[in-house]
Amino acid sequence: MWTNWYDDVLAGTPYSEAEDAAFTDIPGDLPWKETSEAVNTEIIRRLRAIWSWKGRPSDFLGRQLSKAETVHRLAEVASPQPSINDGGQLDAGPNKAFDVPVVDEDLSTLPLRQRKLIERIVKILPPQAPPALQEFLRSYDEELKTRGTQPIIGLLKDDADIIAASVAAPRAEDEWLEAGVREAFDRFADNHAKFVEHFPLDAEREKIYSETAVDENKAAGKDFSAPFEGVAKAAKQAHDAGLVTGDFLAATQGMSETAQVLSTLPPARETEARKTPSPDIALSENDRIVPVTTKQRVVLNGLGFYSGADQRLADTANMVTIASAAYPPLATALKSAVDALSKFLNLPG
Repeated sequence: MWTNWYDDVLAGTPYSEAEDAAFTDIPGDLPWKETSEAVNTEIIRRLRAIWSWKGRPSDFLGRQLSKAETVHRLAEVASPQPSINDGGQLDAGPNKAFDVPVVDEDLSTLPLRQRKLIERIVKILPPQAPPALQEFLRSYDEELKTRGTQPIIGLLKDDADIIAASVAAPRAEDEWLEAGVREAFDRFADNHAKFVEHFPLDAEREKIYSETAVDENKAAGKDFSAPFEGVAKAAKQAHDAGLVTGDFLAATQGMSETAQVLSTLPPARETEARKTPSPDIALSENDRIVPVTTKQRVVLNGLGFYSGADQRLADTANMVTIASAAYPPLATALKSAVDALSKFLNLPG
């Protein structure tokens, strides 16, 4: 690791301030009093995190990340992000590193415009519209109502993907999607796209997801939805006991509802292979990202969130004082979900 850094210095390869800081105590204490291996491991962990955001090689040593390392990386970028609040409860909220918007006048008005549009859509939806559609519109609206311009982007994208899938259903226009309703949903999709564009690091997260293969043939039916349902059920018990917040419960329930809907849909068609660009055509980073399917994002984000929540429970000293019959079932459900979802990854163990 150090010789690679030295070779880069000799070659004049520029390092950012954050990359240089990874070799110092600036981001936090390095374990200098422990072994050199411990110091090197921490530096490599920091560099991997930085490079995954930038689209640089995620592994300093040039090898493929293991399944465990991939899950750790997914936990860092997950949205929502689990935490322990001051009261010792397991909580969920925006990812403080990735769910950070670039503020301008357009951003300040988008949440209100989108909420007003959702209100009108709900009023004009015909009775034969898909039953789950109103629930996902309500969930999207509630997230904007609660957090405004700093929402949990992962939850918004799940809701928007399910709404888009309902609108794109083959028989939608024959059964319920009249011209005026379609126009409203088109406007909703446009607003959502503009809103997400204000979160620049979300594109980096999408790149991480696009590089992490998920076997969607395995991630189907009850095998796919059961891990999400198990966590939601255990979270409800923990919430009733006062051990997790309403936000944590809502996050797990939202993920479970999304997984249940996706589990009933036919397998998505494979993403068409992109043509190799001509050497003289410049492409942006976003152009190079293979589109992430809804199911792929749900699996990877859920895996990261559950793994992070399990780690928060394991790390916190509050476990000593708030241990009860409710937390062990939640910890068990989280571990079970991580194991189950990890089996969908095409990676070495």
